Amino acid sequence: MKALNFLFVGALVAAMQPVAAQNPGDLDATFGDAGIALLAPISDTSMDNARAVAIRPSGEIVFTGVSAGVGGFQMTVGQLLPDGSLDASFGTGGVTTYSAAGGSCFGYDVVLEADGHALVCGAVSLTPANTAFAVWRLQPNGQLDAGFGDGGVLVVDLDESEDYAQDLVVANGTYTAVGSSMQAGTSFYRAALVRFDLAGNLDASFVNDGVQIYPETTTTNYDIRGGTVGESGDIYLVGYTTASSTTYPIVLHFGADGQADMSYGLGGIFNTGVDGRYFDAHYQNGRLVAVGDANNGSDGVARAHGPTGALDAAFGTAGEVFVSPGGANVLLAVEAQADGKWLLGGTAYSGFMMRDFMVSRLNVDGSFDADWGTDGLTITDVSAGIEDVNDLAIQPDGAIVAAGFAQVTNNDFAFARYVAGELGAILGCTEATACNFNAAATEDDGSCYGEGDACDDGLEETVNDAYNADCECVGEVTDVAELPGHAIALFPNPVEDLLTIEFAHPVAGQTVQLFDPAGRSIRSAQAHERRLQWDLSDCEAGTYVLLIRDADGQSVRRIAVQ
Repeated sequence: MKALNFLFVGALVAAMQPVAAQNPGDLDATFGDAGIALLAPISDTSMDNARAVAIRPSGEIVFTGVSAGVGGFQMTVGQLLPDGSLDASFGTGGVTTYSAAGGSCFGYDVVLEADGHALVCGAVSLTPANTAFAVWRLQPNGQLDAGFGDGGVLVVDLDESEDYAQDLVVANGTYTAVGSSMQAGTSFYRAALVRFDLAGNLDASFVNDGVQIYPETTTTNYDIRGGTVGESGDIYLVGYTTASSTTYPIVLHFGADGQADMSYGLGGIFNTGVDGRYFDAHYQNGRLVAVGDANNGSDGVARAHGPTGALDAAFGTAGEVFVSPGGANVLLAVEAQADGKWLLGGTAYSGFMMRDFMVSRLNVDGSFDADWGTDGLTITDVSAGIEDVNDLAIQPDGAIVAAGFAQVTNNDFAFARYVAGELGAILGCTEATACNFNAAATEDDGSCYGEGDACDDGLEETVNDAYNADCECVGEVTDVAELPGHAIALFPNPVEDLLTIEFAHPVAGQTVQLFDPAGRSIRSAQAHERRLQWDLSDCEAGTYVLLIRDADGQSVRRIAVQ
């Protein structure tokens, strides 16, 4: 074991001196060495990187990531005491590692269960060319839980290529690992969601018996880097797509059962249409904030997305905030305080081959919080080389822990703890019967909505949109399309066997495509004739989406199959 890189020079003298008042954004002097902890617990030559961090109610800090040596990467989980030192009661000397005979292992996210168990997601190499989704369950003492999966690990080989579980999404007692799966024989990634129970079994109540890959086939790259859960257990994924060597940030939306939301963006995927990437997202109080980079990597960016994917103009400037202290900057993590303020973590360029920890705090509306650091920004020089904040976590007392790596002799696990200051008023809906009731709110913000209240389901062909008893925004489908050439009649609707599609004005080159509730294309045709009929007797019950496209644009219709 390599000792901690703490330098407690003059610690006794410092302890005898009065403690200076600390402001929000200052390093917490009671943590590690003046607020910073650098660790290399595997070996002196290991290359270590903390990818995710979580805080126990009792204050211990659990992290996961990778440690690399000559033989490849191994997944590492560790636990720190509240003072930033390794907890020797956890694992072996404070860490647990996992290796695979087929090559490397990766730890990308960690969540803590109420009983103290920890779930870690990442990937395991089955062969050097085939990595699979992996989830580990650890007991509170850091030992693998033999009752979970196969000896403590669940491995799901989604395709005979590269699969990486980047994030864990927890909602209403369910656990879903999300990330990317490369389509075999191609270089294209697709979004992947795997739901499992705490015995390590796939959840058959989730779409496709626990596994959703979307789109099922693609000629476009969808690289997923993070996920978060909405108000009703629905799931948002963020990442980026690539076209003509340019990357574009994307957001995908799925229902709580894993079905793609075909009314979100285009076929469940919202493309920002500007260059850059997303690496993380967080949903709170009706607002989804995604973070990444923009403008050819020169700016860190945070954007707020509304219910259809479009930017929320009430956040920042026209929906976005640039964090650009100079040089090349990127945001890799986002969290939200209970009072609604947004915490952003990443890295700031500080010279040739040098980057520093960067943490920013925004007000609820996306403006920089002047009480945090310098005009809302804190930059911490952790080492003489490259440093990144990969994740943020908020302690029960409000202090903020940033986790990542710092380039010392080799890369070491790096942590910094920042003073948060007092929380402001926690705004939200305080009406217990409302769809968006916020039990933590201390002040009603007038945002409450419930059954019968008007809303917008994002579909132009529906009218009288309103929330139903399940808090879903639904509208009445009409026969009036937004494009004259897309005016159609669908009957019967609901349909049991034969669906008839009748076009008022058939258009040359018009295509019609039917997607099932899982977002898979199951029927398609060229609309040359006035009437088109499909036999849907082999389709499962649910809501299907009809997509009509031609040179003038596209329209969407919903069809109920019984």
